[in-house]
Amino acid sequence: MKESSLIKLCFVLCLIGIFLLFVINRMYSPTTVKITQIKEGMNFVSVSGEVKKKFVSEKGTAFLTLKDDTGEIKVVIFKGSMDVSNVNVGSKVEVMGEVQKYKGELEIIAKKIKLL
Repeated sequence: MKESSLIKLCFVLCLIGIFLLFVINRMYSPTTVKITQIKEGMNFVSVSGEVKKKFVSEKGTAFLTLKDDTGEIKVVIFKGSMDVSNVNVGSKVEVMGEVQKYKGELEIIAKKIKLL
């Protein structure tokens, strides 16, 4: 194979790779929603609100109740996934995570929490 053909092939494959990364990023970027808009079957969401309650279990799992102007939802942060020591009742936060149903209630398994 000629060197120029190999360079062209590498260039085309790089462009295809960049395009695929763009598409995958769009598919897995969280959808920003209000709490009442969260439905079963949604994968990854972003919600902003105020921490109404905070409880940390003996095992280190943190449970937050997040409230916005439309409702409330439980947020679960498993031990070791992130530091929530600076998140307190009254804190305004943006939570990004996976929506799951547990004991008949929807909740968010947090992957990222940002103080606002």
